[in-house]
Amino acid sequence: VSYLGIDEKFLALHDPLKSKEVLSRYGLTSGYIYHGGGLERRKNTEAVLRAYKILKEETLSFVPPTLVISGTIHSETNSFATPVRSLVKTLGLESDVRLLGWVPDEDVSVLYQNASVFLFPSKYEGFGLPVLEAFASGTPVITTSAGSLGELTNGAAKILKTVSPRELADTLRALLGDKVERDQLKALGKNRAREFRWDSFTSAVFRALLP
Repeated sequence: VSYLGIDEKFLALHDPLKSKEVLSRYGLTSGYIYHGGGLERRKNTEAVLRAYKILKEETLSFVPPTLVISGTIHSETNSFATPVRSLVKTLGLESDVRLLGWVPDEDVSVLYQNASVFLFPSKYEGFGLPVLEAFASGTPVITTSAGSLGELTNGAAKILKTVSPRELADTLRALLGDKVERDQLKALGKNRAREFRWDSFTSAVFRALLP
């Protein structure tokens, strides 16, 4: 098995001025909850939105950070994509959720690095690059063990037993309130990300192909 690598831009720390410029362009301040990696239904964005609604309604001790979602917003008639706009409206989250649409890679790396938590409760992944990108960026991750994700994360993320909004909301609330665990996950993620490099991938492929 030859694992894919992570683009170097996710491993590099951004200049504070660049981060400020990118966040300003999207009208954001650091510390938000981030969900990205595509809006196909299997990515479970609906669970993210419903979990955030639960968090807003049940959390009295603090105001949850803004939820930021990136990814191409498809037509509401696309049966393979989550109808994010209508869901946000139905759940009454228009003032709490920022839908950014498609974001270029260089901006995505800034979004990861300035998030408090990255949510990726996918129902299936063949690999799961967004999780590795978040690891490399030093962002704590909440995800599932679906498809390849259990092997990919290898103990460096909070793993949901289900893909239910209730469990996601409870896990997110606990992690937002526990800086020690967030710091532990940041360190574990960074270490795990270092194992996925393109030079290692190409070396493994050539070793397998060449006599």
